[in-house]
Amino acid sequence: MLQSQLKDAGFSVESGVADEPTAFIASYGQGKPVIGILGEFDALPGLSQKPLPQREPLVPNAPGHGCGHNLLGSGAALAAVAVREYMETNHVSGTLRYYGTPAEEGGSGKVFMVRAGLFKDVDVVLHWHPGDHNSVNNGGMLAVISAKVTFHGMAAHAAMAPVRGRSALDAVMLMGNGIEFMREHVPSNSRNRLCRIHRTTLRTISPRRNIAHWEYHTGFVVPAADPIGHRISPAIHSDRRFAA
Repeated sequence: MLQSQLKDAGFSVESGVADEPTAFIASYGQGKPVIGILGEFDALPGLSQKPLPQREPLVPNAPGHGCGHNLLGSGAALAAVAVREYMETNHVSGTLRYYGTPAEEGGSGKVFMVRAGLFKDVDVVLHWHPGDHNSVNNGGMLAVISAKVTFHGMAAHAAMAPVRGRSALDAVMLMGNGIEFMREHVPSNSRNRLCRIHRTTLRTISPRRNIAHWEYHTGFVVPAADPIGHRISPAIHSDRRFAA
């Protein structure tokens, strides 16, 4: 739908960029400067919701949008169309690009587009997020460093022979405790999170395999400028090795 609307508004559209079936670039104009507008779209597991103030899924357990993300792609498209009309009316030269970026939250859709060189000639990229008031922010947007850690233990009956087991869940909990102790030593505008995303056994069996997903969100415009950010990932992996 976004691609169709932008085509009708006078943009040329390149679909399936960066080997992502739903990623695309809509372009207007030519030459410098090259201005990019991010049009993000995603859906998160279990967030299906009717347009009501209380929790009521449209489809139980189906994906949906969180914190206004249903507006991201369409709002950015409207902005791109408005800028295109201004450029045409006022004979403004330059290139305007709308980047359709899928899997925004956790799927790293933009990362693959960056790796494919799709932002190399861009002079500036603009982005927006829904909120309860209008404002312009020039600051950190919690760039993400993440890792998925798999712990392998040894299954055993938790009642009859627990001593024979090696619980992979214990390792996840030890790693989580280490991350908790790290919280007071990171900048206050950063976030440090861990969640358990997989288990393979019943509660009566010592877990033989568990997967944890760790994320560190730096609040600095340039992640490399985070005074302790470069030490976080090695510290987490040291914590992982200790837990194992």
